[in-house]
Amino acid sequence: MDSHREAPRPPWRAVGALAVLLGLAPALLLAGEWSTERRLSRTDGQVGQTAVAVTGCTVYVAWLDNSEFFWKVFFARSRDGGTTWSQARRVAVADENSIIGLALAADGRRVHLAWQQYRSEGSQIFYQRSVNRGRSWRPAQLLSDQAFENGSPTIAADGRHVYVAWRTEAGAEGLGRLRFARSANRGRRFDQDWMTGSTAAGWAPLLAVSEDRLHFVYGRSRPLGNGEWQHRILHRQSDSHAVHWSGKRRVPKLPGAPVDLTVEGDRIQMVLASGGYKTSDSRHHGSADGGRSWTEGSLLNRALSDATTPTVAATGEHVYAAWIEDWFEFGPLLYRRSSDGGQTWSDVDQIVEHARGPALVAVAEGQACAGDVHLAYGRYLNLSNRSRMEIFYRRTSPD
Repeated sequence: MDSHREAPRPPWRAVGALAVLLGLAPALLLAGEWSTERRLSRTDGQVGQTAVAVTGCTVYVAWLDNSEFFWKVFFARSRDGGTTWSQARRVAVADENSIIGLALAADGRRVHLAWQQYRSEGSQIFYQRSVNRGRSWRPAQLLSDQAFENGSPTIAADGRHVYVAWRTEAGAEGLGRLRFARSANRGRRFDQDWMTGSTAAGWAPLLAVSEDRLHFVYGRSRPLGNGEWQHRILHRQSDSHAVHWSGKRRVPKLPGAPVDLTVEGDRIQMVLASGGYKTSDSRHHGSADGGRSWTEGSLLNRALSDATTPTVAATGEHVYAAWIEDWFEFGPLLYRRSSDGGQTWSDVDQIVEHARGPALVAVAEGQACAGDVHLAYGRYLNLSNRSRMEIFYRRTSPD
């Protein structure tokens, strides 16, 4: 991370119990308790995918909103650990076409956004940045090759370096390949390269960075002939800002598609989605040694339930996972937490009765507001009238 000075710790952290009892300060949270729900959006339509990023006490939330007919990206920020929030505003303005996927990263004062957008020549990947904590945004950059369909963007940032990866339909026999873009000047310009060969299909890319080490997890499918395929999840890392990469290391015994990834030092936490319609599961797998070995994994959702859109956050040994169950009916937003790096988990608990598209992020050890866990999600204001869905925010802490 860069050395920009962070906002001071929120005042509620320094308030004693007596002040709370007297009503002079917001109530402190008990360990594992979620804060009161805070509404971030004011829309006349629906909201879709949500993304969250954090640097110390500054929290950023981006989401898709179709109140202007096409799906667009909206954004809000908090500089006091989630206590107060800016007004939501539209930030991604490439042209009047729908955006269907987004990814968000932050480092110091800089906020980085990547998204997938439909255009006349096909689905493309764009990048946009802010250098003042989201108060204003530089013009969007087109990263992808317009000759191909592109999707599944993921993004990470660390100091001067910004990384974006996505899936493109280029490749022999229509196999998708994974494309990687790297900027060494805070997002002004990008160099690009392929991350998978032309004889295998790449999918579900995820990027995460910690302590100058970049991690890349993705799925690869290789044709074996006679209609048979070999499906694997692979992990690579770079200690040279993506100039050189380690060899591909197979992540063993992990059925499903990677959905979310977080890294702190050598501790890697990942959640996957597996199964199909009405039979899907959300699973957690972790590594305590930088990806050399992985846990057998834990089933997060309740047995015989349908789970989707899992998300994960971690700070130290504390790991949080959230997901939606019975998603076709906009089911409950559930979560579990672990205090031993994902080895054992609490019972399933409910955060809200119905929700969509949750996203978690945690503040790493050593930063201001360390240990805070931030959650954003969409839900209907009224289930009997599903014309309006809004974005909501909550916070918790292990301490």
